[in-house]
Amino acid sequence: MVRTKVEPVSHQEILEVTAIIHAAAKSLNETSRLVNLEEVMG
Repeated sequence: MVRTKVEPVSHQEILEVTAIIHAAAKSLNETSRLVNLEEVMG
């Protein structure tokens, strides 16, 4: 990253993966209910 000045992973991709993890955790806490990503991201 220092040499190329390009991020290895974009900020948007990091946010999407984090949202998936939060949705999975919420699903487990709520008796395996399906959780939409929109519910977690916004």
